[in-house]
Amino acid sequence: MVRLIVLPLLAILAYQDFKTLSVSRVLLISLVIIQFLIGILGERDMEFFLQTSIVNVILITLQLFLVSLYFKMKAKMRFVNTIMGVGDLLFLLFVCFLFSPLNLEMFLLLSFILTLAIHLVWKGRDTKIPLIGYMAISSGIVLITGIDTHDDTFLLTMFDNLIK
Repeated sequence: MVRLIVLPLLAILAYQDFKTLSVSRVLLISLVIIQFLIGILGERDMEFFLQTSIVNVILITLQLFLVSLYFKMKAKMRFVNTIMGVGDLLFLLFVCFLFSPLNLEMFLLLSFILTLAIHLVWKGRDTKIPLIGYMAISSGIVLITGIDTHDDTFLLTMFDNLIK
């Protein structure tokens, strides 16, 4: 029920990003703080939430470091403020508090693939991608479905069945 607070903010972010390719940093920071407070004050163990959030931040930082290194070496361009904006980084911090590490990686993989596919079909290659807009919609769908984003049981069972 408390997560319903987040849904209107995600809708506003999506609207802003699709309309102007920019989003309010105040809104993003508010979203990060609200999701952090939901995690701290929520039903789960606070220690578990903090551990998974720290692991997520480390995973995202490592991924961003490797991608930025690639762009610096191959494309000779800066990653932040050319490929990804500060708003995108703040939104990634939001999802660090929303998911467990395994669910985060699955969410990022699926949302990036869907974002790229939908955007290429809808807009083509020559336009900038409103990443926050697409990811806000994806996050909203996850929240509406009521999936426990900190429970890896479903994914672990699915992976276990694939291996067998």
